[in-house]
Amino acid sequence: MARSRPNRDYKKERKYDGKASVKKKRNARNRARYAMIKAKRAKVGDGKDVSHKDNNVNNNKLSNLKTTSRRKNRSYPRNKSAGRKSGKTPTAKPRKKTSKKRATRRRKTKRA
Repeated sequence: MARSRPNRDYKKERKYDGKASVKKKRNARNRARYAMIKAKRAKVGDGKDVSHKDNNVNNNKLSNLKTTSRRKNRSYPRNKSAGRKSGKTPTAKPRKKTSKKRATRRRKTKRA
């Protein structure tokens, strides 16, 4: 059985991708990739992403760049908190499952 995908609004995407700020960030990411290829730390078509250690796309120093798998690089949100602790890369922690009783108790206490 095929999963249905939501309809994409290509016109809206095109409008967003054409913004100057988005173009600047994309250009910075492309420059980072080029710098890694030039330094022979990445290859064309290797299927890897160039990751910024400090999440700042404008900081393209080679000491700030590393190659990672696409899955690992795109697995957490890119915002200031981003699950980071003391500058280390976040690791995915399994969520604890709460029992139904505990969840209903929590809801009841919030309503009161």
